[in-house]
Amino acid sequence: MSVVEYLNCVFTYLREAKENASQHLRSYLPTPTPINASY
Repeated sequence: MSVVEYLNCVFTYLREAKENASQHLRSYLPTPTPINASY
């Protein structure tokens, strides 16, 4: 495996991990409406 192929795999993995993390955070964070209603 060449260095370019290796880096391409790493970047693909990081991009997928970032998208998965953002989806998980979005599902865990409450919607803004209850937060605004509490003030």
